[in-house]
Amino acid sequence: MSAPMPVNQTVVPAWNRMTGEEEGTDDLDPDLMEIEELKQKSKQYIERLERNRKNSVRDIVDGMQDVLSVVTEMRGVTAWEKKDLAVTISEVEEEVNTLASLVSTTGLTELYRKYVATKEDNRKLKRENKKMKEDKEVNERRIKRMREEIEHLHTEVDTLKIEMTALEDRARSVPAPECVPEEWRRSLLESVGTLVSARLNGLEDRLLPAPNYRPSLAVDKHPAKAASRRATTQEGQSSHLPSNNEDKEESEWTRVTGRRQKRKATPAVAQQQPPTPHAATSVPKTPTGRGKKEK
Repeated sequence: MSAPMPVNQTVVPAWNRMTGEEEGTDDLDPDLMEIEELKQKSKQYIERLERNRKNSVRDIVDGMQDVLSVVTEMRGVTAWEKKDLAVTISEVEEEVNTLASLVSTTGLTELYRKYVATKEDNRKLKRENKKMKEDKEVNERRIKRMREEIEHLHTEVDTLKIEMTALEDRARSVPAPECVPEEWRRSLLESVGTLVSARLNGLEDRLLPAPNYRPSLAVDKHPAKAASRRATTQEGQSSHLPSNNEDKEESEWTRVTGRRQKRKATPAVAQQQPPTPHAATSVPKTPTGRGKKEK
């Protein structure tokens, strides 16, 4: 047999184009090491099958050519028989080549794709299974921690129940005082009343004396006369202030003479009428000499 022919480069590059990876690229991901190893083994297997296929086809073709040469050299074989044998051998060679090409380009590629896809699915399932195991461990730790916290809470609740029971027993053993709220209310009212009285007494000493208001007079209608009368009234207030004794003397003198009874009726009306904005203090007049002469 002759030397093996070059390997067919249609299967592996086709798979690389199908998977989107270039030939010779390596991935350092540990999860993809198994797929890379599988691809290398599959590539070697396909190369070996390709060599065997081509060698088998070559052996078949060589054998058919040997048969044809032997038949051609035989005596007693007609030219028609030799021609038919040559046609048959050529047809067999074409069929063998067609079958070999189909197996190499279609069958092996499809098997290779299915095999690698199955391994990829298995790898994904293993990764998901590993992740589920990790999640399970995390959940188990969380559940364990939650159980410990719940047990701690139960212990605290039991302790609080015991303390509450002890406090209730102690409260039942202590007798409740009678009329305590009434005594508190009475003492509070007395304290507030004393405080308010002290505040009012302190304010009473600081209050101004009550102003003395008089009714409006006819002279107030004339501004000039009212101004002069107001100035005279202020001078009289500053020089001589009326007292209770003078008021009593004037009232006694008026009662004796009876001459100023009508004019003195005005202050009585002023006490009944409401005060007006014109505030001024009237200065009582001293008795004149006319009254003494009449007396």
